[in-house]
Amino acid sequence: MADLLTENAIHRTQPINWGAIWAGMFTFAAIWSIFGLLGMAIFVSNANPNAAAPVTGQNWGISAWSIILTTIAMYVAGRVTARLSMSPNRVDGAIHGMVMFGLSVVGTIIIVSVADAVMSGEQAYKPRYIAGTCSAGSLNLAGLGSWP
Repeated sequence: MADLLTENAIHRTQPINWGAIWAGMFTFAAIWSIFGLLGMAIFVSNANPNAAAPVTGQNWGISAWSIILTTIAMYVAGRVTARLSMSPNRVDGAIHGMVMFGLSVVGTIIIVSVADAVMSGEQAYKPRYIAGTCSAGSLNLAGLGSWP
């Protein structure tokens, strides 16, 4: 009876496999960037240059595409991470996937902030970019439209 209680009370998890997490993050980055550019190209090709407002309504389509694309890319990258982690159980695979999710979110925020700084012509190391505030450039990059 004592052996049964000890066996159930101690659940050993394997150490984090950082190779699997980085592979999942790069999988997310590849899917997100390639299909993000494809979606942008599709939405931009629908613009009417002869109209008074050629891109009216484009920001809603790009925003929806960005949300759907991010969800799909995170799912595929999480599956890749869990598979490559060689986890003996689902809990360890889920932990690897959640670490990959956090690393991907932080990496995406940094990339969007740096791209915003480059597009607006400002320096990327200013504290306002690190604090999470952004200008209209990064909102356009994220597919959320621009401010008037």
